[in-house]
Amino acid sequence: MKGSKIKRVVIVDTSLGGPIYGGAQTFLLNLIPGLASRNWRTSVVSGLRPLASQEQELRRAGADLVSGLWNAGALMEYIAPRLAAWVNNHNPDVYIASVSTGAAWVALPLLRPQVKTIGIAHTDSETFYEPLRHYAKLLSAAVGVSEQITRKLNNYCGITGSKAVHIPYGVRAIEPEEELRRRFKESAPRPLRLILVGRLEQPQKKILDFVVVIKQLAKLGVNFLLDIVGDGPEASEVKRLLSDETSQSRVSFYGWLPGDEVIEKLRQAEVIILTSAYEGLPVSLLEAMANGVVPVVTDLESGHRQLISHGVNGFLAPVGDTEGFVRLIEELFRDRKLLEQMRIKAWETGRQYSVENMVSSYADMFERLVDGPADAVSRPVPDYPLMPSCRSRYPLWLRRMRVVVQRSVRG
Repeated sequence: MKGSKIKRVVIVDTSLGGPIYGGAQTFLLNLIPGLASRNWRTSVVSGLRPLASQEQELRRAGADLVSGLWNAGALMEYIAPRLAAWVNNHNPDVYIASVSTGAAWVALPLLRPQVKTIGIAHTDSETFYEPLRHYAKLLSAAVGVSEQITRKLNNYCGITGSKAVHIPYGVRAIEPEEELRRRFKESAPRPLRLILVGRLEQPQKKILDFVVVIKQLAKLGVNFLLDIVGDGPEASEVKRLLSDETSQSRVSFYGWLPGDEVIEKLRQAEVIILTSAYEGLPVSLLEAMANGVVPVVTDLESGHRQLISHGVNGFLAPVGDTEGFVRLIEELFRDRKLLEQMRIKAWETGRQYSVENMVSSYADMFERLVDGPADAVSRPVPDYPLMPSCRSRYPLWLRRMRVVVQRSVRG
């Protein structure tokens, strides 16, 4: 690629700087430098300014960060022309709506026709399906991170044929197998090393189910050490409920850690626990398996079933079945030979999801779109309707007045 023309991609993620942080953001830390090696320069647009730790990691990955294009609480009718004007002036080859409930999407109808537009569905939820469905005819392509999500892009969102592309996340695996086995010996007897990596919140992650599992394991006398890597709205409640186990040095909280430190924590672990109600393709699960950690997770069609063969490279339990989780983890605690066999199988699965494969898939898709025919629907379409979740029952003049009042009160 040496000497080739630099191409530009703009990725919009308006969750940066807020309480939601996870695989839908951290996958960029592997994607951006990989794209740079293929002569793609990446700008990441956020609503709020990213947190200092997020900003540091994104800049280290090679991203140009852009924030402050609109004020907090701005109306969608205001955001759309502001964001579209910046993008059109920046003149990228590709525009990606990654994580956004509205802002990344409302600008789509106003973009120049030559900009190739892509949406990403990170979880099997209406949060991502609604905008993809509403703006389907303005998209050049849509990415599903799991096989199940990609099928729904076709069947449920109206993303026709090959426009729906399955690109799983890519992770770094421990290599070679001898290194994995050496770490087995280091963690050999007891206690069982457990880990949770992710957001500490209830609706999606069902973190209170996780707490019940840990309390029950302790009650049954399972000798374990647990590392909790992550943060979220339920963090203080989780710490309160697990205060006894923390005081006994059985549970340790680390908050969010840089990517390299997360990998090292995973390489010290033996079992990862995820009690989620729904997922896409969890990066934490992929990273765990690629580093020889056995998953005990909920039985979800998107992501979990794609990766896990029950009883072979991990265990699946119904959502909410805390007793089932306890029973399966206890089995791994009692049977170290089974644990080692499943760790090898988990690693064999996880290492297939490499960063190199992910980067190649995105770069190939970009090249195919940029070099291909023009999109069927020409832009701009200034009168394109807002999607339902962005509409308001109040007239525009009243909403503008409300924003002005809020700003004056804050001032």
